[in-house]
Amino acid sequence: LTIVLAIGNYMNGSTISGGAFGFRLTSLPKMVDCRSPTFRKVSLLHYAIRFFHEEYPDVIELPSEFTLVSEAAKFDISPIVTELNSEIVPSIVELKKEIESAKQEGDTTFLSSFEDFYERANEALTASKALARQVTSDFESFICFFAEDKKLTFKELLHCMNTFMQQFTRATEDNIVMKKQILKKQQLMDIEMAKDERGILDSALGNLRNSGSRMSVNYSPSMIRREL
Repeated sequence: LTIVLAIGNYMNGSTISGGAFGFRLTSLPKMVDCRSPTFRKVSLLHYAIRFFHEEYPDVIELPSEFTLVSEAAKFDISPIVTELNSEIVPSIVELKKEIESAKQEGDTTFLSSFEDFYERANEALTASKALARQVTSDFESFICFFAEDKKLTFKELLHCMNTFMQQFTRATEDNIVMKKQILKKQQLMDIEMAKDERGILDSALGNLRNSGSRMSVNYSPSMIRREL
């Protein structure tokens, strides 16, 4: 994030957007929208990843640390908490009352069917409520740590990160392909240059041979003797 901020400040220079102290995480997916004016396939993200590969190679493995984001992005914690409190909790409470009533009435059939179910359901509910509280607390701490907009929802954040991880992976693959293409092009240029150099050398040798032939014709043995 520090490198991305530095690149952004360098690009924005002395404009009103330059000299920033930070940026929103939701801005990360927008890096692909900033493209080279001469080579439209290359975005700011491609450049940043190439820099990471050269200077901070560990960063290239970033997507491997977010493998569960794509699945988590399908859910939103708020509706889950609402459903727990408004539907599941009242149902479990009501079931407990019915079990207590069945015990007083000696309804063994009802107890054999629902008493064990209640214990397992209540245990699962307790664990789910604890997990929901932990996720909510972690999300709030995350928002506070990165000074994000408090209006940002859990699902919006995960969707943003999932999109960026997909872009990061594609840009990394693009860089590999482009590097291979550049190397192949350079090899072809080297071959053509070698051919040109060979052609120039052959031409020079041919000229030397022709010059030698003319010298042998112009200087006959009798002429050489006279000159001597």
